[in-house]
Amino acid sequence: MLIIPDILSADEVLIMKQHWAEHHEQAYINWIQDDGSLVDHRLLIYHTPHFTTQLSGIIDRLIDQTFDTTKIVSRWAAIQRQTNPHGAHVDDFGLEQQQADPTLRMYTYIIALDTVPEFKAIVWKERAASNDEMIRMLPTFARRTSDLSDREDLEHVCRVWADDLPDGISLGDALALDGIFQYRSGWACLFDGKQIHTTSNWRKYGQHTHRDLLQIHVLTHEQRDF
Repeated sequence: MLIIPDILSADEVLIMKQHWAEHHEQAYINWIQDDGSLVDHRLLIYHTPHFTTQLSGIIDRLIDQTFDTTKIVSRWAAIQRQTNPHGAHVDDFGLEQQQADPTLRMYTYIIALDTVPEFKAIVWKERAASNDEMIRMLPTFARRTSDLSDREDLEHVCRVWADDLPDGISLGDALALDGIFQYRSGWACLFDGKQIHTTSNWRKYGQHTHRDLLQIHVLTHEQRDF
């Protein structure tokens, strides 16, 4: 995982926030948990009625300064508002294309729009081709290798997978940590989107009703190790 300081300027962060304020009613619901609670809404940047070259130009600049544009197959971006923390997962963008062409890689940017110490993204080194494969892999995580769940806010991850892991082992403690990204406005983390990752349980502090971020996916023939 790579942490990139100041990938967005303060003015660009404000542009993202203003775009959400003006168009949030067009955001779609991305994830609802089994108990019916809403996880997040996403407001697409590309190929939408509210598309602006200003926003797409910012996204393209971020991508083009990191990746070889001649090898990019597809790019995706959205402003995301989370109302509950995400569980452990991998990103499915470009899944069918990757299944058809194993040489493709998909990378994810998570870009903070606020500075809040309780907001974190936690990324592990283990990879899965899809979320279905990740679930099938759960019984193989049979040994506690760290005490991460004692140090980070991973109660939601422990609870969801408790019945799928041997001897009540926390998933967060059975995986090899790649990195932790603590939200700082305009900063980003970049990683292989097939790495297992999660959101910290920021809701437990009762200080915030939501958290906002900019998420970008890049599908490319370029092989990068961040």
